[in-house]
Amino acid sequence: MDIPKKIKTKQLFRAVKPAELEQIKQTRTFQLSKQSVEGKYFSSKEGASQYARQAYRAFATIDGYEPYTIVKTSISEEHIDDSWKVVVDSGIETIVVPSTDLPKLATPKILNFCPLLLITSRSKQPKR
Repeated sequence: MDIPKKIKTKQLFRAVKPAELEQIKQTRTFQLSKQSVEGKYFSSKEGASQYARQAYRAFATIDGYEPYTIVKTSISEEHIDDSWKVVVDSGIETIVVPSTDLPKLATPKILNFCPLLLITSRSKQPKR
């Protein structure tokens, strides 16, 4: 009797603007926008939060700016190709899922919170 192989998955997170969030709510899938041809960028929850925070700092003063929402999905690790891995925006490790592989992603889950970034310091704090 063969024991079924357990499939390892990788959790992926994405910071999305309101228009993409609405599309996800309607279709329960990730789809390319008209401006994108290569795929969608995903990261860890910390990476997606860092991206959302950077965007907020850069654009929050612009009229009509709306904050990002974090969306969670997953994909089988066997589908991830090393060529998908890139580093963007001040060191955020990212996976670019090509448009042809977007259907392999699990149904998106919309988070109602933004995961906190863990800030660490390599230097010791002075004793008081």
